[in-house]
Amino acid sequence: WCYVVLLLGTLACCTAVAAHTIARLRVGPPLAVLRPAALLSLQELDFPAVALCSHNIISRAALESYASYLYSLERNNTYSMESLKNNLMAFSGVMTSAGQMAFDANFTKYLAAVARETNITNIIYKLSPKCESMLVRCSWGMHRTACRHLFAKRVTDLGYCCVFNARYSLEDRNNTPFRATMVGQDSGLSVVIQENTDDFTAVRRTGEELQLLLFDGSQYPLTRAGVIRSYPVRRSASVFVTLRATVQRASDSLRHYSEAWVGLCYHSEAWVSTSLGIK
Repeated sequence: WCYVVLLLGTLACCTAVAAHTIARLRVGPPLAVLRPAALLSLQELDFPAVALCSHNIISRAALESYASYLYSLERNNTYSMESLKNNLMAFSGVMTSAGQMAFDANFTKYLAAVARETNITNIIYKLSPKCESMLVRCSWGMHRTACRHLFAKRVTDLGYCCVFNARYSLEDRNNTPFRATMVGQDSGLSVVIQENTDDFTAVRRTGEELQLLLFDGSQYPLTRAGVIRSYPVRRSASVFVTLRATVQRASDSLRHYSEAWVGLCYHSEAWVSTSLGIK
């Protein structure tokens, strides 16, 4: 009888566990969340955002210009030209931890009183290299286009970069995303870049290459989130990055469940199948 009771008890426990598991599966989200990618035309897919990031954080020319501007504002000359440049250089620590310089705590008060400037990010923007000094020639869709119509200086995790097709900043919210109309090596974005190493003052890291970032232009390029692709672009070299379309869409069955219950937002994302050339 002991074995019979033990067998019945085990059977009852297994039945209870099975019933509990089935109940959880019935109330839980469906396991299939993706459906096969549909064949879409290029006109339906946004071209990814492209960021060209120099290792140079502060431009020597911009540093000289802004320091001279501050020096001209005050007659008492609280800071010498050299002190102004050193304190402005210290702001590079906001963008990098390499080679941080000593910083005068009273300098921010000086900027607020003399230049009416309290936004450190705005100061870094003024000191960072200009895109027009780095971008020599640009083309989009096999047509020569002024680089200023394609790129703008925007903040990223790597500092201020020259960004194409960005819509994550407030000033870009109303921009229409670029979309490729043809497939081919020359039908995407092509850029010729030239950097002046004499203009380097504070560098993010040593090296003779730029950093190229590819990401969804509607979202901030957060490197820790793993939603961007990063490529080194060496000097005196042609670099071509081929993009292939990958369309992922959530299963239609997810529409019947709340986002809080499923644990994700119902949306679809796509990448364009075309080529991007960096020369």
